Amino acid sequence: MPKSNSGMWELKGRGFCTLCLFRVSSVQSIVPAVYDIKSVIPGYTLGGFYGTHYDSSPVGPYDELIVFPGFVGYGVRSGFHVSHVFVNNEKALHGGFNPLEAPRHLKRFGVEFRERKWSLTVYDAGEAAFISTGRCLTPGFPFSFSIPFLEEQGGDVRWYSALFDTKIQLAKARTRIGADASISSLGRARHLVSVYFQSLHVTLGLPMTVPERSRRPVPYPSPVAPAHLQPLRLLA
Repeated sequence: MPKSNSGMWELKGRGFCTLCLFRVSSVQSIVPAVYDIKSVIPGYTLGGFYGTHYDSSPVGPYDELIVFPGFVGYGVRSGFHVSHVFVNNEKALHGGFNPLEAPRHLKRFGVEFRERKWSLTVYDAGEAAFISTGRCLTPGFPFSFSIPFLEEQGGDVRWYSALFDTKIQLAKARTRIGADASISSLGRARHLVSVYFQSLHVTLGLPMTVPERSRRPVPYPSPVAPAHLQPLRLLA
């Protein structure tokens, strides 16, 4: 699928997301100091893992694991910080969505997405560095929502949002992280909730630079949802 006429990045597939509470002390080494790490309860920030198989994207089919270890603030904006991106496609490695300045790594994946369960493994030097397995607990239902992100690029901090149009199911999941993995500091997360995405359609909005010292909110555009959808903004 090519980019849309608006320049937004669009992808289709299926996947999962596990939201976790991470100790602020465990993520400080992988979150740039320019950000203010937001605590949702004392000592803990909100983050998680997002794994997908995309059947259709501007760079072709590929598998991906995105690690977002914290909810952060900068200037007048807040959003999730992405610290690591793992893919198994050379084109995705070098030609992915432009604002994602997180380290990208080409890895071997083992992926199986079925109707009501999944298994995703990322390998490093022949060893399993990350494993997520899960099974669905509820029937699927249509759901549309958007999530904000903050990423540093070329000395500037940019904000953008991702619009998810999907069929969603609550799930029970297990996550294991290798002791020698680059994200091993996240291995003792407190799991909150996992969801399974069927018929996933993701639209990534155009990034906008965040003024560092602005005291007044600046309006930023979000991805435009299809006319029949009413997106629910969970986090702003």
